[in-house]
Amino acid sequence: MCDQGNELRIQYDLLSHKYIPSKNHGEYSEEELEIIEGHIKQFGLNTPERKNYEIGRYCKNVISSESLMKGVEYNNLIVNLFREKLADLDMTKVVKICMVVYSNSFQQLAT
Repeated sequence: MCDQGNELRIQYDLLSHKYIPSKNHGEYSEEELEIIEGHIKQFGLNTPERKNYEIGRYCKNVISSESLMKGVEYNNLIVNLFREKLADLDMTKVVKICMVVYSNSFQQLAT
């Protein structure tokens, strides 16, 4: 929490494959944004060593198998949360979403 009482949170942006200040908890002040971004930088969450490559791998598997891969365990919270969000969607839509995420993931890996 900060002086203004906002909870300072981060979220994972699936399209840019980066951790960012949460957009789900209202507007942050400049000071709050600096604190959040400082934590992201301090822990190196967006560095190549800590980059979340599992979400791209998961999407590749979903596209190939046309299933949510429910029987496969991923040791990755982002993948588990993403799979939960996809569970209520039609598989055609799931594959389309995963194609977009995987395509962006592939571009991020190349840069």
